[in-house]
Amino acid sequence: MGKNTHIFVSSVIFLIVLIVHVLRILNSWVLSLGKWIIPMWPSYMAIILSLSLIIWGMWLVLKKEYGY
Repeated sequence: MGKNTHIFVSSVIFLIVLIVHVLRILNSWVLSLGKWIIPMWPSYMAIILSLSLIIWGMWLVLKKEYGY
């Protein structure tokens, strides 16, 4: 598997993570681990992190593919 393919697949995985966190916020899903209830703010942070990794990964793929 080439480097571009690896970066692209990683970006798609982060896209799935992003979608799940957006759905969690929009639908007010409760996330609990045992007795602990996870607040919504980690989802907001995960959205920012996932989005930046997606943009960075796609930029790397396009840069290598098309020379941008």
